Amino acid sequence: MGYSFLPRRGQDSVFTVAASEAMLSSTLHRAMPGVYGVYTFSRELSGRPGVHVIAARCAPMEVILAAHSTCVMNVISYNKAYCLFPRATLEERRSLMTSVAVGPGRLGTAGFFKNSDTGHRLITTLPPEETSMDRPSRSFPCGPRWIGDRDTWLIQLNMRDVLPPPPPNAVSSPRRHDPVVMTSFSMRYDDDEGATLHFYVVDSPAIRYAFVCGDEDTAEYLAHVLLAKTDEEEYRITSTPWVDWT
Repeated sequence: MGYSFLPRRGQDSVFTVAASEAMLSSTLHRAMPGVYGVYTFSRELSGRPGVHVIAARCAPMEVILAAHSTCVMNVISYNKAYCLFPRATLEERRSLMTSVAVGPGRLGTAGFFKNSDTGHRLITTLPPEETSMDRPSRSFPCGPRWIGDRDTWLIQLNMRDVLPPPPPNAVSSPRRHDPVVMTSFSMRYDDDEGATLHFYVVDSPAIRYAFVCGDEDTAEYLAHVLLAKTDEEEYRITSTPWVDWT
């Protein structure tokens, strides 16, 4: 493809080595929650911006929702493309700086945004007319959200000659939807704190893909169910049936 790896300070000059070292380390990216590392690639003499490859610790959507602002909260899965804040991002060219309920928050990512030329007007607060309960903002909707809701822009990709994902194992049915549709979250706005995204990462050895859940009670319930399922599978695998040979 003609791209060359441009190592950052502290990264090995060989991409595979740099990525392996980050994955083996328990240290996460200091300014981006849920990220092992950021790797930059560029084309020589192309005059175009480089490409950032971000390695997620657990759930890729955790990285998307923990981004510096709303204009980069866009996702392409194997069969669809999603924009979580389409009116502000695509029509108004505005981007609301956000923080997450855990992690360093907006101050830690502000510098990263300043080094990115997105062509959007960065804002940190919303005018009163966009936070009124009588006329809720459709540009930056608050409250419960999920991938594919009425405030998400979605486009179906051309699936011609594209093979669907295989079943995870011999006894499971093929997936009909990309795991990204399991994502839910909540955005809250406060005049003092600004916009904050709330979500919980659900992960377990009992499931193949970690995902993000916006409701604390649901996430806690799923954690208990998955823990019980994991214990059940471990017991089934490690237990030895007792046999009477007499």
